[in-house]
Amino acid sequence: MKNKNHIIFIAVPFLVTVVIALIFSGCGEKEYADKNLDIMHRIPDSNILIVSAKPKEILNSPLFASLSSLDNDANGNLKQKEQELMNMTGIDPARDIDRIVIMSEDIRNFSKTWSVIVQGDLNVSFIDSLLSHTEIGDSIIVVRGFDVHYITAKNKADFLKLYVYFDENEALISSGKTIMDKMLGLKQGKGKALADNKNIMQKYDRIRYREHIWFMLPVEGIMNDVLDKVQAARPDFQLDIKNITAIQGGLNLSDELGVSLQAYCSDKELVALFADTINGFIAIGKLTVGALPQVREILDTIEVSKNENLLECNVSLPLENLMALQALKNLQ
Repeated sequence: MKNKNHIIFIAVPFLVTVVIALIFSGCGEKEYADKNLDIMHRIPDSNILIVSAKPKEILNSPLFASLSSLDNDANGNLKQKEQELMNMTGIDPARDIDRIVIMSEDIRNFSKTWSVIVQGDLNVSFIDSLLSHTEIGDSIIVVRGFDVHYITAKNKADFLKLYVYFDENEALISSGKTIMDKMLGLKQGKGKALADNKNIMQKYDRIRYREHIWFMLPVEGIMNDVLDKVQAARPDFQLDIKNITAIQGGLNLSDELGVSLQAYCSDKELVALFADTINGFIAIGKLTVGALPQVREILDTIEVSKNENLLECNVSLPLENLMALQALKNLQ
């Protein structure tokens, strides 16, 4: 029984753990004709934390292949994770998964407000495959006319409650029925999506071109909570960044590594201060790496810009720079 419980602990959260592992291990996508499969039309506008990744594109990109060849151990571990996912679900992320999105309506209460969207060519029997590897309960409920799997861990009702809908194009997973109702409503073209939020879409346009991995996090209020706790524990800590209202970023993998980070702030003077500080660190870095031209070339690709309430940092690293940096690391 101990072994079964161990299997449950690893497998049952399914895309909560596997999805995150795929994102950070390294992910375009079909041009869906149906706007209801366009990702910004599929995310309810109540979500504040959004992380999106494209496993198929990332795992098949020239840059990922080149970097993987430099680290056999890491590449072997990734292949093992892919095989474990295939054995459990019949889904190959490098072949079948176009996009994964993790989101939450309340980051302070993430465990009860998270949801996941997976798009691609899905094996519609993956639930049966998953159930065959775990000791969990599965029942069908109807939400907005759709059959939804309500999954619970047997004898561990407090450990796992998942709502799962899937078809050949996408899977929806949520921690609550209300969240599932919103996602299925958008599938029917009903309800408000992020695509209807002009403010969000204007921000999204700044990272659209770096879309292999991207995240959006409105931090207003959250930043206040974090700083208040830090300063309560460390009264000597002084850092006034409570005026930052949103942070977002994007990562692109092709024949180069492209990174874009943006911070929105209600204080224009703070934006200018951050920009000057970052540029100062870059200048110091260039002075201290004179004997390491590979590092200096990377620092030369960092661009910092400011525009009213927006601070933006962009980095473009060609493959040859990354290979040279890895070679330098191997010599140490």
